[in-house]
Parts: sequence; C-alpha cells; structure tokens
Amino acid sequence: MLTRTEQDDIMCQCDITVFEEVFPFESDYNPYDGEIVGKIIRCRGQLEKELFFDKLLGLLNIARDLYPPTSIEGLRNLHGKIVASNAAEHHKQSLIFYLLQDCLEYPQVAAEFADNCLMPANFVIYMKGLWLMDQIQFGRALEYLSHPSLGTPTFADEILFHLVRRDKSDFTVPLAYYHTVNPPLTNRNALDAFFDCLCWVSTSEAFFFSRTQPETIRRYLFEQLIKFVLSGMPATHLLRRKELAEDERANKAIELINLPLTEDENQWFEDYLTEDNDSTLRNAKDTLLMRRIGTGKFREALKDKDGLSHSKLGGINWEALWPGIEKGLGPRNALEDILPVGSSEKS
Repeated sequence: MLTRTEQDDIMCQCDITVFEEVFPFESDYNPYDGEIVGKIIRCRGQLEKELFFDKLLGLLNIARDLYPPTSIEGLRNLHGKIVASNAAEHHKQSLIFYLLQDCLEYPQVAAEFADNCLMPANFVIYMKGLWLMDQIQFGRALEYLSHPSLGTPTFADEILFHLVRRDKSDFTVPLAYYHTVNPPLTNRNALDAFFDCLCWVSTSEAFFFSRTQPETIRRYLFEQLIKFVLSGMPATHLLRRKELAEDERANKAIELINLPLTEDENQWFEDYLTEDNDSTLRNAKDTLLMRRIGTGKFREALKDKDGLSHSKLGGINWEALWPGIEKGLGPRNALEDILPVGSSEKS
C-alpha cells in the first residue's frame, strides 16, 4: 500500500521546485513591474511596515527584502529560497500561491496551481485572505479570514489590530472578525486597539469586555475606559483621530456613571479620578460626584463639591442641584460636620 506522501507525489501534477512549472508565463512577462512594486511598498507602509507575507517569510527564515522582487531573476531567487526551506510542503505551496496572486495578467494561475498541487482548501482560503489584507482590501479579506474552516488562524491578533487601525467608519469589519474568530488577544497592541474600538462603539460593551480579561490587566482597561470617556480620545492611534463630539462625550459619561460597578471597580473609579493628574480628563470631579450622587453617597458629594467645573454635563446644573440635596439631607447633615466620627446625638 502506498503511503500518503507517495500518493501525493503520484497525484500532484506540479513539481514546485521547477520554476517554469510554477510560473508558466511568456518569457518576457514580469509580474513585478514598477507600478506593482510601488503599490506593494505603499501597502507595507500602511501595515506598520510589515506585510503578512513578510511575517510568513520570517517563519521560514527568509529575508523579507527579497519581496517584492523587481525582476524575473529576483522572483526566481525568492522561489528558490522558499522551496529550499525546511517548511512543510503545504507551507511552501502556500507562499508560492501568494506570489501567483500577484500575477494580475494571469488571474487563473493561482487557482490552477492550488488544484494541481492538491492544496488543502483551508490553506487556499487563508492565503487569499492574507493577500487581500496586504492589498488593504479589508472588507474582502474578512470574507476569507472569518471562514469556519480556519478556526483561529495564525496572526489572528495582528489581523484584528490592522482591521481596527485602518477602520474609517463604524468598526463593523473588526467587530465582525472578533465575534466570528474570537482571537486570543495575547498581543498587547491588538488588545489595546480593540479595546479602543469598543470604547468608541459602546461604553457598557467595553466595560463588560474588560471583566473578561485577566486580573493583571483588568484595572488598566477599566482606567483606559474612564480616560477615553473623559478625554474623548483613544489611547492608541486609530485612524479616526477626531475627538468625541461634546454631546457624545456627555452621553458616554452618563453611561459610565451608571455602570454596575463592583466594590473593587468603584474604588478604582474613585482612585483614578482623585489621584490622576491627567489634564485631558475633563469634568473628572463632576463625573466622580455624579457617581456618588447616583449611588446615594450624598454627603461625600457635598463635602467635595468645591472646584467643580460648573458645566452642565449631561444636562445637570450643579448650582441648582446642591440646595436640593442639602435640603433633602436636612439638619442631620450639618450635625455630622460637627460631631466626631462614631459619636451620636444625645437625646
């Protein structure tokens, strides 16, 4: 009985080590003319100076400066490095399949190569997705990279990071990718960027997401949420660098104030707004006092009311509010300012 390797050797109709079989073009055809090379270099710049194909070459210990080649000889050299590597056959095929997608004048050649080499369907789907990512065609890339056959693919965090970083609208694409693929978010850049995305979309969604993270970073994320709401700017450099509009920021502040915080989270909230000296945290004291009022800590709010911005955050007019709170607390409030803690009024 033939082994699986022997069966593949018989059935495979393409010897990937032979350049002419892999790239069956006219002798004068060069896929990498000046326009194509220029586009690839520009796309690399938009992806933090590293294409996904660069990452794949790195895994095979191949220098990334071999791509894109600028001549047929350069392409031949890169092909030789790939087939001579110690990678598994399917991995070598995958990188060659990627290169064939660059051959725009021969649009069927990549698919024919995959068929001839019996490439697994999930490898084909994944490499199509990475090629589209490198072309900055994120919407189309998502169609492939969220395919069920991929599970959680290699570079899932990096894919999410770039989907978030480059999004110019409502984060539909990165959110769809996250909820479909569920990347591990072990890459800190990806975690920070995705959390900023959630902060833009929904204060409560960002808050509940922070609770799913390890204890070591949970407080950090919670504080980043507070900072985003009060400063109107994300922590990472998302493409949408505009600040939140004032009415958006006020609405998010009200949502933040009304979150169902645990005792620990409430202490983090108090500590961050009383100890942090970040000048970008607008209405920090107002927000803290609104939280105290909302949770029934009226006396603490009254004691710390000095130094308020006196803005109408969330439509609240502080000058009109304080007399009502003082009246509601009655004479007992004044008495507590006189008596030492733990004492009681004698009858």
